[in-house]
This record gives sequence, structure tokens and C-alpha cells, in this order.
Amino acid sequence: MSKAHARICLAGEDLDWAGGKSVLCGIELETTVKIYNMDFPGIFIKSDCSLEQKKLSKKEFNEYKYEGNYYDYVVAGLKTFDKKYKHINSINISITSNIPMQSGLSSSAAVLVALFKELNCYYKTNLNTKELCDLCKFVEVKELGCNVGSMDFYACESNGIIVYDGNRDEISLVNYNFDNDTYIVLIDSGIKSSTKEINSEKLKRFNEKEEYFDKYIEYCNALIRTLILELNKKKNEELIGERITQAHNLMDKYLKNSTELINEIVKLCLKNEAIGAKLTGCGLGGFVFCLIKKINLDKLIQALQVRGLRYLITKPIYGKDEQNEL
Repeated sequence: MSKAHARICLAGEDLDWAGGKSVLCGIELETTVKIYNMDFPGIFIKSDCSLEQKKLSKKEFNEYKYEGNYYDYVVAGLKTFDKKYKHINSINISITSNIPMQSGLSSSAAVLVALFKELNCYYKTNLNTKELCDLCKFVEVKELGCNVGSMDFYACESNGIIVYDGNRDEISLVNYNFDNDTYIVLIDSGIKSSTKEINSEKLKRFNEKEEYFDKYIEYCNALIRTLILELNKKKNEELIGERITQAHNLMDKYLKNSTELINEIVKLCLKNEAIGAKLTGCGLGGFVFCLIKKINLDKLIQALQVRGLRYLITKPIYGKDEQNEL
């Protein structure tokens, strides 16, 4: 059994492919993939994220046309692994996940990371972290046509806070833990966020060297340099929270991927004692996250309930998980 967790982006969405660093933190929502042996040919895939169970013959598997749904990621991952490393013929795959889909919390990255980790273990291919993350990126970019960088794949495997350098394609760990009484509240905007659609428009703006997009890259990189210094110097959480909110404001003003509702949610969180709040993911929907102390948690929850907003409460992941190693 292999696992990968969700993540929030503290600052630096899109800099993993546009040029720069991103700061991310794993959280306690996860996807689990388990492969079972089968005595007869065929590929069986079952997930609690879908009412449908996929049953594919080898011929159907080879000729599979992507349908624009959850199973595209799984089949694309299997096809990529099959071509590069092993002849996949008879396997039964079970997937469970409590990561909301199209939420900005990296549900697609998590299923790919967990899938490739489990395939790596099952077939004993001895692939390292970079090789597996490169496979994940290949699936999203080449097989499914999404414009993404690699930060989410590393973040879904790493514990704690990491910095992903898109220019060097490498990560570094930040020796900073949030206080034990600090919680992460995830608030659903009620609108699904499509990475493929939204990032294709961002890529167009990037290639055209649009002024606002270039300013986002410049200002966000400057903010992240400051944030990394403050994290390494163990600055107080209130200051870190301010940087997170500033990162949201840059996304709103220059990336233009926030919405009136998302901005209202951010303001609602801050009004109810959140340390910092921000959209996470590609934007125009998905989830907002905020950091908040336990003593103020009930106040925020009441405010969210009054507004009829759905939410999840979680914590950062620190330390070593009991799961297959990359």
C-alpha cells in the first residue's frame, strides 16, 4: 500500500513552470493506492472517488481514449509505466482518497504519486524520487495536456514545509514547524477548479509576456525570498501569516485568478482571527486555506456556518510516514 498526501501552497503558484521558487506544506489528507494480484488477464480499477469501476482488457487498455474524468489520471499513469518499464497485464488496483477533487489541494498529483510509488514497489523498479516525479509530470503534460510544473508531485510526497525551485527542479526542506495549537482550515468556494483550462490561459499570458503576469513573477519571487528567510529564522507565525495573505493578494491583482467570493472568504477568515488566508491551487475556484489558533477556531467555524460554507479542518504533516519509500 502506498500513500501520498494533499498540499497547500503558502506562496508561489505557477512559479514552478514560469520561473522561480514555491513554498508548500503537506497536510493530513491523503490518497492510498493498493495493487492486488490477479489470476486472470485484465486491468481492474476501483476508487471511492467514483461510482464506476473500470474493467479493461489489454486491448481496451492499449486503445483507451481519455474521457475527461478521474480515471484518466490512473489509466494514463498505467500506460506510461507500461511503456517505459513493465508489461502491465493482470492487476487489480484499489484507490481510496479523502482529498476533494478539483480543489487546488493537488488531488490529481496525489493519485499519480501514490500510483507510481505502488507500481514501483509492486514491480521492484527501484525508481528514485526524481524519476517518479518526472513520470507524474510526463502524464499530466504529455498524456493529458495540462500545463504544470513539478512542485505538487514533490509536495505530495514530502513532509513539512518545502521549497521547490522550478529553475533547478529540486526541493529543499524548511526547518520550520507551525505551533501545535495552529490548525489549517480549508474552505470550499463551491466552484471546481480546472487546472487544464485555467493554466492553458496562464501559459498564453506568460508566452505573450503580459505585463501583469510578469509583475506577478517578479513580485512573488521577491515575497518568497523574504518568506524563506523568515521561515529559516523561525519568525513568529503572525508574520508568516501576513506573507501568506500577501501572496494571495498578488494572485488576485496580477494573476487575476481569484474571484469576488474567494476574496470574501479570505476577508472572512482574517476578520475571525485567522493568522493568514489564501487561495490555493490554479484558481478561479477550489479551496481557500487559513491558519488559525485553536482558541479562535470555534469563532471562525461559526462564521463559516452562518455563510453556509463547507470546510475541512486539518494539520500539517511532519516527520516520517509509515508508507512505501520513493
